Amino acid sequence: LRTAGASALQQMTGILNTSVNGEYLFAGTNTDVKPIDDFNAAGSPAKAAFDAAFTSYFGFAQTDPAAANITAAQMDNFITTQVEPQFLGSGWQANWSSATDEQITSRISLNETTQTSVSANDQGIRKLAMAAAMVSSLMTGSISEAAQNAVVSRAQTLVGEAIGGITQIRAETGIAQQRVSDASDRMKTQVHLFEKHILDLEGVDPTEAATRVADLTQHIETSFALTARLQQLSLLNYLT
Repeated sequence: LRTAGASALQQMTGILNTSVNGEYLFAGTNTDVKPIDDFNAAGSPAKAAFDAAFTSYFGFAQTDPAAANITAAQMDNFITTQVEPQFLGSGWQANWSSATDEQITSRISLNETTQTSVSANDQGIRKLAMAAAMVSSLMTGSISEAAQNAVVSRAQTLVGEAIGGITQIRAETGIAQQRVSDASDRMKTQVHLFEKHILDLEGVDPTEAATRVADLTQHIETSFALTARLQQLSLLNYLT
């Protein structure tokens, strides 16, 4: 289980740190900064904070023989009072995330906007990271079986909640992608009508008409870029 937890955490980190054209997809509006700390990397602030919390709470490290005496109740309390704040509280942005809660809002037509990003600070993502970090760090041979069972129980609950949250994100992303696609189709129709009938209209300022067509074309090009971004967010499928 420990290896599986570490692998899941590594995969999640890789997905959340995905960039396209130099912009990180899951960083909220902070697109030029890698959003998630690599928990498994040497010198990781998130890993250091996790291990320090364990040592401070129990008085010894996870690999210490004394860990064999940890009870299920003690482990459960440790998770609630020490681990949760690191993931679901202020510790997340202190040690884990450089993403913003605010998401990117993009104009998809002349009078319509929609959110076109996802933040790594979403609760579903946090809970998945918490479950994986717990399993990878607390399922050591030194820790008692009862305490390990408590870890597994909490991790299973967290994963169930995370799946629900990430499914909601995927649904919202799908809606945004459809809105972008629909807006693009409408603008293509408008451009076609302008180009088809512009010469038949009397009293039309050619410069103004050309500007109008250029504006619509620019919005269409933007919608193509946004569609590409939203399609990349389908990477969320691999988190669960």
